[in-house]
Amino acid sequence: GALVLSETPLRLGGDVSVVDYTSGGAPGDFAQSLKATGFAVLTNHPIKYSLIEQVYDEWREFLTSGLADQAKYERSMETQDGYFSMARAESAKGQTLQDLKQYYQLYFPRGRYPE
Repeated sequence: GALVLSETPLRLGGDVSVVDYTSGGAPGDFAQSLKATGFAVLTNHPIKYSLIEQVYDEWREFLTSGLADQAKYERSMETQDGYFSMARAESAKGQTLQDLKQYYQLYFPRGRYPE
């Protein structure tokens, strides 16, 4: 699932939860939203915005670096981690058309992280 980090409370439709990191029920609420929707909004978290920007910058650089760098991290059939190009993107459940996206699947602690 995806993680959306926010410094301010948001109102969302559907089942995506807005979870206050400082709340006693945060771990369960966060996990439930990820299980139900693949998304959650986390507020009052201790993550500095500068770190979030740094991570986005690193992934933007990797995803725009070209095929030479991306090929080193192409998806592993054994571990199912790595880079998935637009040519290898999946289709949404019940759909025949392939999604127009590229992504990197990473599993901690054993996953491969681009250098």
